[in-house]
Amino acid sequence: MNDTNLNLSNKVNKTLKDIVKENENLSKELSLIKSKLKTKNTKPKSTPIRFYLNEKTIKLVKRCITKLQAIDPISGWFVYILSITGCRGVEIQNVKLADISQEKSNND
Repeated sequence: MNDTNLNLSNKVNKTLKDIVKENENLSKELSLIKSKLKTKNTKPKSTPIRFYLNEKTIKLVKRCITKLQAIDPISGWFVYILSITGCRGVEIQNVKLADISQEKSNND
């Protein structure tokens, strides 16, 4: 009887140690996951690119509007009306530079 109690006690101790080790491993994994979530949430959001008009860009915009009027009159006049009414560009603040195609020169 004493021998079986000793074996049972050893098995229980071994199982308890295994459970404690598994608990420690799971705690470490949980802390790693929490730290990754914290770093993801603390990333600063990128600010939209500001587009300021100067003489060169005003001329470029006017040329683009006249070309658009020649290609598609309805869209061209819509953009023209937006430009003369003082559109502040709120609608285009989130436009990426990759979305804007480069204007071809008239020399080609």
